[in-house]
Amino acid sequence: MTEHDVAPDRRARKQWAFRALAIPIIFLFIAPCVLFLLRSSDFVVPRIRIEYGPRAPSYSAPANYQPTSPSPPPPPPASSSSGSHEQQQRRLPPPRQLTDEPYSLGPSVTDYDSRRAQWLRDHPQFPATIAQGRPRVLVVTGSSPRRCSDPEGDHVLLRSFKNKADYCRIHGFDIFYSTAVLDAELTGFWTKLPLLRTLMLAHPETEFLWWMDSDVVFTDMLFEPPWSKYSRHNLVLPGWDDKVYDAKSWLSINAGSFIIRNSQWSLDLLHAWAVMGPRGPVRFEYGKRFAEALSDRKPYESDDQSALVYLLVTQRDRWGHKTFLESAYSLHGYWADIVDRYEYLRRNGKPGGAAASGGGEVWPLVTHFVGCKPCGGDDGTYEPQRCQRGMERALNFGDDQILKLYGFEHESLNTTAVRRARIDTGGGPLDADDEELAHLLHPSFRAAEHR
Repeated sequence: MTEHDVAPDRRARKQWAFRALAIPIIFLFIAPCVLFLLRSSDFVVPRIRIEYGPRAPSYSAPANYQPTSPSPPPPPPASSSSGSHEQQQRRLPPPRQLTDEPYSLGPSVTDYDSRRAQWLRDHPQFPATIAQGRPRVLVVTGSSPRRCSDPEGDHVLLRSFKNKADYCRIHGFDIFYSTAVLDAELTGFWTKLPLLRTLMLAHPETEFLWWMDSDVVFTDMLFEPPWSKYSRHNLVLPGWDDKVYDAKSWLSINAGSFIIRNSQWSLDLLHAWAVMGPRGPVRFEYGKRFAEALSDRKPYESDDQSALVYLLVTQRDRWGHKTFLESAYSLHGYWADIVDRYEYLRRNGKPGGAAASGGGEVWPLVTHFVGCKPCGGDDGTYEPQRCQRGMERALNFGDDQILKLYGFEHESLNTTAVRRARIDTGGGPLDADDEELAHLLHPSFRAAEHR
């Protein structure tokens, strides 16, 4: 055997000896680390469980959590008839069954009118009327607590609220904006009822509450409802007597903009109204009743507007005599018939014309985007682009009436860009002789001018 033949065998033995020596050295370094981790109180060996069936919601245990025994899987989330996001995030009461007690907004309130009258006498600093004998009005509106699915939706809601705040400032009204669902049984259209009841009881100084959906835009900033016309009524709805009582149409009124008096009658109406709205089989049962009683409605689940028409039709003696169906001006103006006519209206009329003349309105008081979904969603009746364009025009039309007070206006109703509309040459306040601008001043200033 030559030296050349022995060399490979010698190299193999050296490699084996090196590996045998490396193994205990590595073990001496790794073993203490493993022992330290196993004896540490903060270290928990994860347990692996295999479950079959529906996946439970994900859960992250705190760092110091020490499991003592395997726990059962969490219960499945409560079922929901509407499947909305907020219902999935919280525990809801079980859907109301037909055999359950009828739904109630809260404890029964009795003798409210006399108790409220006594409160007003005891608190003269909070009168139910304001300047020039006008009633104290609280405009109530709101939107969902969730973010809009459409990125533009939150901006539209902000501008819509700004529009209402401007109107309230001009007329000296209060405003309340809600993003809370006060009662989990009344969702969707029905959320307004517990809110109105709560505000009535919390604000006895308020004479009228004016509900407005988030998609309602004021488009005559000067017009104010003729309050004396409703001195004998507790509810003012946009609608027509013949369509309600003769045709029995669920579209004969609109529940997106209405005025209700703070009174015992109104509290009773809200209670009777809300009975038909709790989520569950009750809501679908009343939807069937509406289809039988009303002429043009199908038997889908009940909505607040159909329920109100149903009360007026079936219990006219109880509710009809205190309800005023207003058709002389647009307490609810259907947007598709209005938004393309703003330029014509501006050329051929003046804002607040009905208030000044006592006749019908010249401009629509409100433009209501019924069938649109400013916040996004798949259940809109109209194309989102058409709705967005219409809302942009309506908001700019109303905003122009405010900007004009400060000498500006929009370049067109189709853009938010503004331009100077008046050159102010004097250094004093606005000229009070301008009747249109004077109407836009705060009511306290207008009252001072009449003295």
